[in-house]
Amino acid sequence: MTSKTFFTATSTAGTSNPDADHPGRSVTSVEAKYEDGYGSVLRREIHKFWGDPSSATAVPATPTTYPTWTDGIEFETDVYDATHTSTA
Repeated sequence: MTSKTFFTATSTAGTSNPDADHPGRSVTSVEAKYEDGYGSVLRREIHKFWGDPSSATAVPATPTTYPTWTDGIEFETDVYDATHTSTA
């Protein structure tokens, strides 16, 4: 094996919302960690999306309704190298 990629998702519903105009809006952060075959971290990325895919409102109740239009929109990406220094 030459490399591995790990994904970890975390919802921050109701806490640390970066949008002061919409304090009730939830945020989901996804960490992508890239490692070589020996387990050394090569790069780490943090992707932030509006919405929470695990909430009850993420999936519409009927086929004629839609989720909130902002759900799933990525609004920030932070890229770090192996020393956890921001590269973006």
